Amino acid sequence: MRKFHHFVSIVSLLAVCMAGTAVTSAKQSSSTVLPEPESQYSADTILSGEMPNRKESPQVPFSFDTNGFAADRLYHVPASGVHPRILFAPEDLPRLRDQLKNTEAGKQILSAIRAQVASGIDSAGSEENQLFHALLNSDQANVERLHPQKSHVAPGSNYGKKGGFDTDLELRCFLALLDDDKQRGQENAHALGSYARHLQPRIDAINAADHSGKWWNGTREIFGKQVAFAYDFSQPFMTSDDQKSVRHLIASASSGHYTLGMDLPHHWRNWNFIGMALHFPLLALAIEGEEGSDPRIYKRGVELLRDYLTYAVSPDGCGKEGVGYHTAGMAHASILMLAAANRGDNLFTYSHYRDMANWLLWCMQPFGGAWNGSGDLAVFPPSISFVMPMKFFYPKIPKVDYLYQNQPIVHSGDFSKAFASFPSELCLTCPVDADRTEGGKLLDYHGGRDLGFPDSLFDKLRGFLFAKTSWDPMATDMHFEARQDTTFASHDHAARGDFTFSSMGRAWAVNGFRETETKHHSCITIDDRGQGYFPTPAKWLGEFQNALATFGVVDLKYCWDWFWVKSVFVEPPERLQREHLEDYLVPQERLLKRFSLKDFEKDPSASVVAYYKGYQAGDPRMWGEDEWVVRAPHYPVRKAFRTAGLVRGAHPYGLIMDDIRKDDAEHLYDWQMVVPTEVDLVDMKGSDIILGDVWSPREETSPGFSPYRERGLPKPGQGTPLLLVRILQANQPDIPTLTPAARLETGEWVKTDDTHQFAGRSFGIAKRLVIPSRSIQPDFKVLLIPFRAGEKPPETNWNEDRSIATLIWPDQHDEIRFKATTKGLTSVSIKRDGKEILNTSVSKSP
Repeated sequence: MRKFHHFVSIVSLLAVCMAGTAVTSAKQSSSTVLPEPESQYSADTILSGEMPNRKESPQVPFSFDTNGFAADRLYHVPASGVHPRILFAPEDLPRLRDQLKNTEAGKQILSAIRAQVASGIDSAGSEENQLFHALLNSDQANVERLHPQKSHVAPGSNYGKKGGFDTDLELRCFLALLDDDKQRGQENAHALGSYARHLQPRIDAINAADHSGKWWNGTREIFGKQVAFAYDFSQPFMTSDDQKSVRHLIASASSGHYTLGMDLPHHWRNWNFIGMALHFPLLALAIEGEEGSDPRIYKRGVELLRDYLTYAVSPDGCGKEGVGYHTAGMAHASILMLAAANRGDNLFTYSHYRDMANWLLWCMQPFGGAWNGSGDLAVFPPSISFVMPMKFFYPKIPKVDYLYQNQPIVHSGDFSKAFASFPSELCLTCPVDADRTEGGKLLDYHGGRDLGFPDSLFDKLRGFLFAKTSWDPMATDMHFEARQDTTFASHDHAARGDFTFSSMGRAWAVNGFRETETKHHSCITIDDRGQGYFPTPAKWLGEFQNALATFGVVDLKYCWDWFWVKSVFVEPPERLQREHLEDYLVPQERLLKRFSLKDFEKDPSASVVAYYKGYQAGDPRMWGEDEWVVRAPHYPVRKAFRTAGLVRGAHPYGLIMDDIRKDDAEHLYDWQMVVPTEVDLVDMKGSDIILGDVWSPREETSPGFSPYRERGLPKPGQGTPLLLVRILQANQPDIPTLTPAARLETGEWVKTDDTHQFAGRSFGIAKRLVIPSRSIQPDFKVLLIPFRAGEKPPETNWNEDRSIATLIWPDQHDEIRFKATTKGLTSVSIKRDGKEILNTSVSKSP
């Protein structure tokens, strides 16, 4: 049965998101952009779950579905005081040993962590080993030497990362429990008790100095979930004194405290840091029911987890961030998911969780093993610690198995990298193999054809349009993305209207992994300027899906007119110092040297207002930093529409059209398509550009044949995949020499934008195809036509006024009609065999 979360309908929020945004509004007259924040809620108020004077968050549809869920794979929760208990109980140890012994994943993971412990904390002379023995022998002088008071981080450690003392100690405790090794268990227990006594003064000092109760900005720096799990695994071997010491350490760092996100409105709990913050309730579960435990933390933790799934995942299963960031956050969150499911709060069966598998398969390249998407880390594979528990608890769901087998670690068969790539207790508790045939091969899902998915998907909330010719490794695949749900400065890129394109088993147009600027994407630049960063939301005018065509029409004007900054950049310096946000003083100074403070204002767009207004009580901050997002004028344009999509048939192709205009003067407009570095220019003649592979054979030529090359042009072998980029229109000035030549260029991509982190960071060598137009408006119309060497590309015939282009193959004739509207947007209709297969003129009026 369909249920609803919270009480206010999301329909109203979506309506204002679709309704567009105002470009002008009154500037604030005060010397600061944002008013002084209201008083913060107390930790007790936050832990109570009651947020006075704050309106309810939008309602989102969801359901629970246990179909295919292997409930028998959940673990037990023992009586209070009995350990282990966070993820499994003592009675589960035989099954756990069996899983680690009798699955290929389990064997390799167990072998890998044994090797890690042997080379780290058990390696004589290592810092970790020295600290362990100093703790074991209560040698306080050496403990302080190795882990001095001024250092929050133990030797070799990096919070949440592989290696280091805390992680190795946790693993050593787990192995002793698994092996029932009493001697090592007792060593671990006493070392941990000594470690707790060593850390306790640091926790006490933080608690004495900061009464806010916010774990994320406080005691988190001293220790994390590793110590909680080390206690859980070693408690059966502990003396009462050591138990008391560790329990007191955990209680004083957690009881009465709250974590990042617990103080936010429900619908603000929607980015990857929320998943990371969900380590905190694991501390409370380590001492669950014992002296000093705070049961409110677990309750609020489950609420935070549910909200993260609800608002960071669309009803279609699409994540709010790129695949890498999103699934990393979900991997952190999945640890608490397992603990909660064991306790009856089962969110593995939550519809938003289950549907993420759909999104991840849509983002995957048709040929498998690689991913596409928008935003930071969107081309990363899904985290192994996210897909492994999904496969573990849904062992017989084909789409889950197909996703799992395409995860690179799983596909390689080398599970020894699983824990190293993302150290998670889920690798210890949920080891599982991908399904194989009797011959040992991975099951063949024929590129996903056997899963029964449609050939297109539009996520209205996000602004994602996915289109395929079919689910097949050789299929033509196009993604068209223009985020319209953005409400704060996040991991998005200034690349609204970006597209990717794949066909014949290879990628032709791709995204990078953290290149935030427009010039690094398949978008338009004007006079080498791009869209505003941080990016503002786009507006979808229409999407069209049928058996033969999938297209979208977007308005990108707002993305050019304005840029966003984190609100912390324009807050008074004294407030930043008071709130320990001094790191933002330097970027703030740099920003305000270029812009006047009066240029900035709270973004008044309807979708942004709906997100923030009524939710400011208690001084909630994203990342503990940002209030209402702030905008300033960027590089205003008269219009900026993009129409893009995929046409199916015997000869599929993509079409991208841009109706963009800065003003009444000529400007240099560059149409860009980012390509993999292995793509090469095979031929360029007139309006046709043919791309192929750098490893194609070269035609023979005599010395001196050309001053520009010593080798001939690429000569792809018969049947080699090629891509024809046909320029149907790119307006030029009366003096054509004023426009640069179209080109495939190679260069180092460097982050030049310095308004946020990583300025000057190099992303390495990259390639892009550039089609320039020096004009008042370029009216770009570009076809992407995949074909194979030896095949004849289609002809293009135009009617007299060049409003109709006919693409002609021997077995396919497509008549493409272009029509200018009164709003400056060109509509397109396509007929095949006399029947209309596409008409974008029914899109919403801009």
